[in-house]
This record gives sequence, C-alpha cells and structure tokens, in this order.
Amino acid sequence: MAPNAAIFSTVSSLLLHPYNFHSLDTLGRFWEDRGIDSGYDARFIAPADVPDLRATTGVFDDVAAYAFKSFSSGAGENIQAILDCRVSANFFEVLGVTPSHGRLFSNNEDQPGSDQVVIIGYGLWQRQFGGDPQITGKALQLNGRTYTVIGIMSKDFDYPVPVDLWVPLALTSSEQADRSQLSVQALTRLSPGVNVSQARAALSGASRRLQSEYPETNGGRTVTLIQLRKDLYSFTLPLFLPLQAAAAIVLLLACANLANLMFARMIGRQREIGLRAAPGAGRARLVQLFMCETLILSLFSGLVAIAMSFWSANALRTSIPADWTKWVPGWNDIQVDRNVLLFAFSLALAVGLGLGLAVVLHDTRVEPNKTLKETGPRSISNPKARLRSALVVAQVMFALVLLVCAGLTIQGFVRLAKVYRGFEPANVKFEISLPKKDYADGVKIAAFYQQVLRGARALAGVNTVTLITNPPASNVDNESTFFTVDRHVALKPNEMPDADLQIATADYFSALKIPLVSGRFLSDSDNARSRGVVVISRSLADRHFPGGDALNHTLKLGAANSSEPWLAIVGVVGDVRQNWWNPVTPRYLPAFLPVSSELHDAFGPR
Repeated sequence: MAPNAAIFSTVSSLLLHPYNFHSLDTLGRFWEDRGIDSGYDARFIAPADVPDLRATTGVFDDVAAYAFKSFSSGAGENIQAILDCRVSANFFEVLGVTPSHGRLFSNNEDQPGSDQVVIIGYGLWQRQFGGDPQITGKALQLNGRTYTVIGIMSKDFDYPVPVDLWVPLALTSSEQADRSQLSVQALTRLSPGVNVSQARAALSGASRRLQSEYPETNGGRTVTLIQLRKDLYSFTLPLFLPLQAAAAIVLLLACANLANLMFARMIGRQREIGLRAAPGAGRARLVQLFMCETLILSLFSGLVAIAMSFWSANALRTSIPADWTKWVPGWNDIQVDRNVLLFAFSLALAVGLGLGLAVVLHDTRVEPNKTLKETGPRSISNPKARLRSALVVAQVMFALVLLVCAGLTIQGFVRLAKVYRGFEPANVKFEISLPKKDYADGVKIAAFYQQVLRGARALAGVNTVTLITNPPASNVDNESTFFTVDRHVALKPNEMPDADLQIATADYFSALKIPLVSGRFLSDSDNARSRGVVVISRSLADRHFPGGDALNHTLKLGAANSSEPWLAIVGVVGDVRQNWWNPVTPRYLPAFLPVSSELHDAFGPR
C-alpha cells in the first residue's frame, strides 16, 4: 500500500493539481495548428491573432501572451544565465496571483522604451539576493541593460517553470501586426459559466473568420483551447500512468496473497470454530469475532503503510536530479497530503472489510458435529482440499500476471533509459551564455567559440568537443523555423513546412554517435567563406524527398523571396529524440547548420 500511496501522491501533484491557481480548470492555453508538421510549434500563436482571440465575445475573461527568453545577469566573472519570461501586462491578473512584495506590471510598461522593469521569482530572490526585503526599487543588470525590480513573486508561484524572472513583453508595432510567425504563447481564463466545449466552438468560428480575412497567413490555421492542467499530459502521462498501473497490480497481488492466507488460516481454524459453536456461540458472535480480527489487522497494516508512504513519497521526490524536475510543474509539491491519507485509510478499511466479510460468510456455515469428527492426518475433506488447491492456483496465477506486467514496465523504463545511453548527456555537456554588451557582433562571437573549442580540445581526458544550440535530453524543445525547398518555391506563407533548427559544429554527430545515412557530416571547412550547407534528418528527407534524392536539392530558411541564402543539402543523418517525452520520430524534424559568423544569433547573447 505504501508504493500506491507514494505513486498516488505523484499523480495527484503532477496530473490533478500541477499548479496552485484558483479555479484551475478555467485556465487554458491556445494552440494554433497549421496542419503542416504540427507538433510543439502548435503551442504558439501569431502576435496579431492575440487581440482578435481576446475579442471573442462572452467567452474569455482575458487573454495574456508570453514568450521565453534567456538573460545573463551580473558582470565580469559573476555572470549567471537566467531563464526569463516576457509577459503581457495582464499576465499575472489572468492567473489570479499577486506578488508577495511590490507590485505587478502596469499597462504602459509593456511598450517599447518603458519595459525596463522586472519581477523576480522567490527562488532567485533567495539565491542571488539573500531574501533581501528591500530589493524592490533597486537596479538589476540583465543583458547589459538596467532593470528596476518592482516585485517578488510568492514561493508557490512557478509558471511557466522554471522561470526565475518576468519582464514586460514589449512588442514593436511590426511585431504586434505580425501574423506569419507563431512566436508567442497565449494563456486565457474562461468567463464564468463557459465550458471548454463552448470555448472551442467559439474559437473554431474565430479561426474561420481569420482565415477569410487573412488567407495568406491564416489560411488553413485552426485555433483550439486546451486546459492548462491537461497541457502537461503529453509529458507526464506516458511515465506516471504505467507506474500507477504497476502499483495497482502490486496492490491486487498483495490482496490476493492476503486473501489466500486468511482462507488458509480459516481452514486451519475449522476445529476451533466447531468448538465455539458447539456450546452455543451464535452466528452474530462469530461475525463479531472475525470482523474484529480482520479490521484490527488491516488498520494496523494501514498505519504501517501510511508511515512508509511518507518516506516513499520523499524518496521519489528527491531521487531525480533537480535539473530535470525543475521542468515539471508540481514536482516539488509531491507529498502525502490529506487526500493521500484518506485514500490509504479507505483502502485499508475496504480490504479489511472485504476479507472479513468473505471469511464470515464461509465460516458461519460450519457444521460443528461434522467438523469435530474430522481428526487425523487425512481429516481434510475433498471439498476443502479442492479449495486449498484452488487458492494455490490463484496465487500462482496472480504472481504470473504481476511478473509479466512488472517485466513490461521495467522493459519500458529500460528502453527510456537507453535513449541517451550513447550520448551520456550528464558527462558531456555544459551551457555557455554570453553577455550582450561584450559580444555584440558575429565575428567576436565566432572567435570566442573557436577559442573555446581549441582550449577544450587541449584538455587532458577530452575526446571530442562540439557546440550545439540545444543538446538532446535538455528538457527544452528545439526552436522551429519555416523553410522552403527548391522544388516548392511557390508555396504561400501558410503552406510552408517547419522544422527543428539546430546549429552545430563539425564533431557533433560523432560525439553523440548519430549515424550517417547518406552524404557527409558537417566539416570544419563549412564556414562563412564557403557555400552554405545543411544536414537534415532521415525523417525530414523521407517526408520531403521521398525519391531519396535529398542530396541533389537545396533549401532556404524562410520564404522563397527572403534574403536568406539557399543551402545545399550535403548529408542525411539518423533521427534524434530530443527529450524523453518526444516521439522517436518527431512530426517536425531537425535540420543542422554549421556554426559561422553569419549564424551567430544562435550562440550569441540572449
């Protein structure tokens, strides 16, 4: 029962109550699906679509927009990378939260030029500022700009995880009018009395209206709503529901074994029951005896299980490194709470009552005269012998079912653990963030990384050194980009496919043991002075070049009429699973570009 209580605590925190917001089921996120290579990118919408969706009459209380951004804080040798979130002024009001110190953003502070204010998270406040209550009103250096701290969020606020600070989403006029790029995420709270089905129906109508008014950009797009709590299911369900199922199977086996023991003990007590019944012990007295025995036993076992569940839940919460769990909302809140205690106590009581009732129904039918006459080694009658045999068969059957299910569960976890066995991400990666004021041009950034590569390769014990914008097992999804294939140059903006974009150095594929399917890997000669090249994944090649002639084609990032250069496809490599929750073959697929001064934005200051 203790494993069940621990797993139930996990499921309750991660699936049922991942966020500590009031009326959680009225909070939702917009997904804008183009129907082309849609995947994680569907969680984004175009900035210009936000006010149109907000205007959907009588459905939404309000709509807030936000976008992630990486900041560097400090100066000199004390620079720290901080994950930041740019949010609209009404972001916190939509969530229904207030800061523990200071204030929230005002409406005019999400305009360019007035956006140098910041709200910091409780964790950053404690780590970097020692919990100084006078921090509000002080200056904070972020990416070389000076921001004023105006508020501190409470300890239990962690949306979106694992953000440490929030700044205004100050979009320029051109960005606010952009309908082609899905660059922001949108959060909404439903109006009172409006359910999710009604909201989705209204969004369907809004989608059709936008498709009609802006066919070049919004043609084929559909906007839908997913509840904020259910938005996490694609990440948490694949892992924790099998654990819950395995724990339930263990519970069933334990109940079956306990039932077998109870019935075996019951059969051994037939003579005792006969002796009690012979002097006149009635059925009510026997029922009272057996029910008291089973209830005492089950309640004692339940108390032991509850005590062990506290240790189990704590062990589960602390067994996974914080670098992984910080991306999972609700993980730090895994604990044995009132609901778990009620669940464990009710389960123990139900098992005790069920087993006691079964024993009572059988034993109160004992015939004292017949039972007392059965003596000697062959005193067990044929019906009783058959019952014992049936109990043995049932126990073996349940054990076999448990063994098979446990084996399948372990096999799934082993496969999951082997996803990055060749990569060994914990031993091979580290992150670099450059301050914007010191690295403002591409040539300087490229020179810095070339120096990093040379210096790291000279270290003792280092086999391979490579750079990549987002390594596998990072818990972060890749940045996506639209692209044009030379054979499809006439596509409309809303028809363009998208792909994951990765910028990498030449040794990336050998370092992570990614196989070459055809062509070649990137090389050191692929730089700003040579022709632009790209390496694509096997799935992208199969999807857009089904004839197997990908190496004879070129592609361009963005539309065909953009200023980006055409890139020659020089290689096709095996598919790479970005994170454990992603499918083996993503619906939108990675392309790899070499590092050069022309592509410095990928590794430049955030």
